[in-house]
Amino acid sequence: MSNYIKLVEKSLIALRVDNSAISKVLDKVNPIEASTSSIFIETRPLDQGKLDITTCHHFTRDWECAGLDNLKFDLIKKLDFKYRPKTVWLEYDDIAESETSPGLHLSVNQQTMVNISELCDILFNSGTPIDNEHFERLLQLAEIQHISNLHRDHDETLKLHLKPNNLSSIKLIEEFSTFITDNSCMEMVESVCQLDESYFDYIFLDLSFYNNAPLPIIGIYLSNKNKKSKNYLSDFKRILAFLELEISAVEAIFSLINNEEDVCLDIKIVITAETIYTKLYTGVINSRAVDVEEMAKKLKLVFS
Repeated sequence: MSNYIKLVEKSLIALRVDNSAISKVLDKVNPIEASTSSIFIETRPLDQGKLDITTCHHFTRDWECAGLDNLKFDLIKKLDFKYRPKTVWLEYDDIAESETSPGLHLSVNQQTMVNISELCDILFNSGTPIDNEHFERLLQLAEIQHISNLHRDHDETLKLHLKPNNLSSIKLIEEFSTFITDNSCMEMVESVCQLDESYFDYIFLDLSFYNNAPLPIIGIYLSNKNKKSKNYLSDFKRILAFLELEISAVEAIFSLINNEEDVCLDIKIVITAETIYTKLYTGVINSRAVDVEEMAKKLKLVFS
């Protein structure tokens, strides 16, 4: 068993996942280890019996064995290089119980309507479930990092993962929070907009759309993906305290991360019309795959 698979198993144990679910996850990730750069394990606070995983794959590696739909794989390969995503993410919901087709996330190379339209055409055969004016507004305020097609109860849903351009741009969530009816939910939105500037690099946003309209849900991510600090967990604790949020089992994950440099944590705050809840995304990095990817980048620069 490789160190990467051992860390996936260790993370699942720290999350208090039962043995049958651990076996299901390992059965899924073992065959695709060579093509996987990282995996994120998502626990659901409102349904502890369900577990979601998302696997990340770099285009320079062998996507053929990652489980990506062949038609979409061919369409991506045919894209002009400047529009081609560098990474693809496959999201498996309720991995312990179901074998449904994974949701698909594509990274965005260029912050242009052309690039976004090209990716949306691949993700949604029947047309993009969002008006261009929404995209244009978001491009003014944030970087669209990933565009996703996720399978939700009502149908295929478009999800956008955003990095606000600056601290004031975080307030774009206020534009998309008109559905909120509960005072405490609105206060949470206001509190996020009032976070200290030193925490800005940690803040990412999720917005979802269906049938040309925003869905009544906002996701606020705390993530160290920009590698702002090696001590990011301490900052996360301070942010959670400022927002008056508590997360069960978080200390066990903090302890694991402090001892394993290839394990990381994202925390997602989900706001609906009347509820607030948090999710943990425990990430395990496949160092061997990432090292190969970095070497490929360096070689390309040398010989370009």
